[in-house]
Amino acid sequence: MSNEPVKISLIITIVNRGRGEKAAEIAGRYGGLFNLCMLGRGTADSVLLDYLGLGETEKDVMLSALASAKAPLLLSELSAGLELARNGNGIAFTIPASSVGGPKTMHFLAGRDTEACEEEEIMNEKKCELILTVVSRGLADLVMEAAKEHGATGGTILHARGTGIHEAEKFFGIPITPEKEVVMILAKKECKRAIMQAVCEKAGLSTEAHGISFSLPVDDVVGASSFQE
Repeated sequence: MSNEPVKISLIITIVNRGRGEKAAEIAGRYGGLFNLCMLGRGTADSVLLDYLGLGETEKDVMLSALASAKAPLLLSELSAGLELARNGNGIAFTIPASSVGGPKTMHFLAGRDTEACEEEEIMNEKKCELILTVVSRGLADLVMEAAKEHGATGGTILHARGTGIHEAEKFFGIPITPEKEVVMILAKKECKRAIMQAVCEKAGLSTEAHGISFSLPVDDVVGASSFQE
């Protein structure tokens, strides 16, 4: 039994509206002890509506946290149970968590049977990244326009509300609306830099969108053949 700390992964599942409950049920059966469901909106071009599962307007977005050793099995079960291999049914991918707040949280997310689970270290080159961009409400299309010019095929938009707005206004000297949109774009690693630069130019802090972008590494993907090649 290794004394190394248990690693935690996040699995993000994006499916058509109404299928989030099934995704959560599968996650609960296969190790996902924390499952958060959100409402999203797809942004893919009409010719891509049946590709990647990111084109239909209404989406359910589920965030699950669990021990990294259990992530491959859950990803496989999500793919089978939601039929993610079929065009238009959705996508699921894993992101490594860099830290977890407190030992109790770690033990909860890892699950009680962590000791019985052998953790296998898989050394694989990450082929894609998740780009997150936060912009003022109603301006997410600017992000997608810029991203698609540099290889992005689609994305998902979440509605949000910013906090600490007054401090940001003092810092930048411009009015900033608290109503936000979060744009999630799964991109091939070689396209990430160009996409983020284009988004910064068209929807960055100096534009009306007041956008901020950052990226996260993605460990594995199911439901999108273009990211698995």
